[in-house]
Order: sequence, then structure tokens, then C-alpha cells
Amino acid sequence: MKPFTKVILLLTLLAALAFPGVALADSPREDKIIFGDSYTLPAGDTLNGNLVVLGGSANLEKNSLVQGDILLMGGSLTIDGEVTGNVSTMGGSVFLQDNAHVRGNVTTLAASLHRSDKARVDGEVVIGSNKPFQFNVPNNIFIPDLRFGFPFSNLFWSAGSVVAQSLGLAALAILAALFLSRQAERTARAIMAQPVAAGGFGCLTAIVAPLLIVIVSITIILIPIGLLASLALGLAVLFGWIAVGFEVGNRLAKALNQNWPLALSAGLGTFLMTLVVNSVGYIPCVGWLIPFLVGLLGLGGVILTRFGTQNYPPYNLQAYPTAPVPPAAPAPPTAPETLPPTPPAEG
Repeated sequence: MKPFTKVILLLTLLAALAFPGVALADSPREDKIIFGDSYTLPAGDTLNGNLVVLGGSANLEKNSLVQGDILLMGGSLTIDGEVTGNVSTMGGSVFLQDNAHVRGNVTTLAASLHRSDKARVDGEVVIGSNKPFQFNVPNNIFIPDLRFGFPFSNLFWSAGSVVAQSLGLAALAILAALFLSRQAERTARAIMAQPVAAGGFGCLTAIVAPLLIVIVSITIILIPIGLLASLALGLAVLFGWIAVGFEVGNRLAKALNQNWPLALSAGLGTFLMTLVVNSVGYIPCVGWLIPFLVGLLGLGGVILTRFGTQNYPPYNLQAYPTAPVPPAAPAPPTAPETLPPTPPAEG
């Protein structure tokens, strides 16, 4: 496996740890997300939740039941069972077989709909973009009311969220120090060595990348590529932020004349940096500027070093002056040639 692939896989794991999903222990729903794969709901089975198909295919066999909505974005959907909610499609193909029964609406955008004469749709069938999608998210998620009945509750809540985010990023920095120490150090070194270049590349990436993702996502077939690009951009921002925390921790250790382990300095530096930067972010009008600049520096460092897999600036070979070559020693003088004596002339 290439080093760049290892970096992407580990960063994906870090993102999953940084943004955990909501565990619904008491909820009976079982929403299904199909990404570039095939899914079949056998005859007689029930899916108690929503079905989301991204660039894949789904087949609901006869007498199957989906107690929720279906969202299709690229791919194919074959329904020969019952759907209690709405069916919304963007790109791809939808096939309503003889036994299909959709209790809600069927909405298509840039998609083909093949409907049998025996298929039943209790709601409306909207083809095109005249009406927006009608896709209902599960409405039985319990969201606790965390408002407090004493003064400064908002202040305490904001401070708690900043501390929690700082601790979470510090934990990710410790993991990065254990598994991606060289990559993080290369990224931090590039940011400190070339802050202007890192900030410029970060700003350019922040402007161009979202536009490219939107352009790519317009084409239905390339929607999965757009999703992957969005994930890569988020991972780049996250990794760049942690790399800046690495440098903060190293400088803090040097200032205190301490020889801390790399994981400790990385975690402590990321925690303190995130705590200070996010606290400054609550200043009205100008508070957003510091977190924005730190994010641009980190993103630019990641782009310059290719997620820390390359050095920047690259180590060029320097032309060191060579020692002067001493002049060649003169050749020893050769003895003059002696000519044989000339015989006397005869008289």
C-alpha cells in the first residue's frame, strides 16, 4: 500500500472518531445507505427506516415493505413492493413494477421513470424540477433541551463546547503523533518555513475546491467523486489544523526546556491552540479571522506537502565550491640530444 493511501485511510478513521454518529439505542429505525453497491430487500422483509442509494442499485422484491422514504442519486431503483413514504430521485432510473405501491409522492429530476400500468402511487408524480424533493428525515430522534434556567447559561454552554472540541482535537493529535508523526512534522515544517506560500495555497484551495466539487456534482455519474472530494477537503483542513498544533506543542516544550514525548507535546499544543483560537472566535465582527487564517495555513501546508508525504521546500542539491586543482608540476627537463660527431671531410 502506498504511503499516500495509508494517510487517506488513517485520516478517514480520524474523521470518524472526530465526528461520531448519533447512537439511537431506543430507536427502532434502521436507515439504510447504499454507496456504489447493490441492495436487495427480499420478498416479505421490512426495512423500518429510510433508504438512500448513492450511485448504486436497489431492488425491492414483491411483498417487501419500506417504512420510510427512498432517495436515489444516480443508479437504479426497482420497486415491486410497498413504500410508505416518498420516492425522490436525482439521476438514474426508477422502475415501478406491477406490485409497486408508493403511498407518498414520486419525484424525479434528470431521471427516467418506468411505471407499470398496475403500479399504484397514492400521491403525486412530479417529473422535472417543478417541485422540490419531499424527503422526510426520521422525526423520532430525541433532541434534549439543554437550556438552563440561571444567568450566563449561554456563556457556560459556549465555554463547554469550546473545551470539548479542544479535547477532541487533542485526542486526534495524539493519534496522529502515534501513526502520522513524520507527515505531521513535514506539514508543520512547511507552514513555518513558507507561511506566505501556505496561506496562499490554502486560500486558493478554499476558493477553487468547492467550485470544482459543485461542477463535478452536476454530472450525476460523478456525484460519488464529488462526495469523495468533499471528504478529502475536510480531512485536509483537519490534518492541517493538527499539524499547526504539532508546531505549537514543540515550541512550547522548547520554551519550557522540556523534553516531552511527541504525543504529549502534540496533544497539549493542539489543545491549547484550539482553546485559544476558538475562544478568540467569539469576539464580535473580527473573531472569525484568527480561526480562518489558522485553517488556511494548515490547509495550504497539507497541499504543499501532499498530506505530509513530501518535503517542502524540496531538498535541492547545493553546488558546493570545489577545492582548486593545483597546477600540474612542470615536466623535468630532458637532456639535450647529442648528435653523433660529424666525420671529417676527405681532402
